[in-house]
Amino acid sequence: MARIRTIKPEFFTSEDIASVSPLARLLYIATWCEADKEGRLVWRPGTFKLRYLPADNCDIDALCGELVKSGMVVLYGGGLAYIPSFSRH
Repeated sequence: MARIRTIKPEFFTSEDIASVSPLARLLYIATWCEADKEGRLVWRPGTFKLRYLPADNCDIDALCGELVKSGMVVLYGGGLAYIPSFSRH
């Protein structure tokens, strides 16, 4: 179930955020809506595409790869993921 989350103004000037493409930034915000209160979520790129980027001509697997490669999202067994910085915010 999606959840309501807020974005702090300093999000936009964070070095790790600025290191990924604009659509990856938007997808990262979308993962917050998917995450539980500990920052854990089910990793479903196809669902993310349909739910958060339906009108965008983009490669969702590449965008998800950017988030994982940057360390903003960490994958672990069974199609699960977590957002390491989630609890700080």
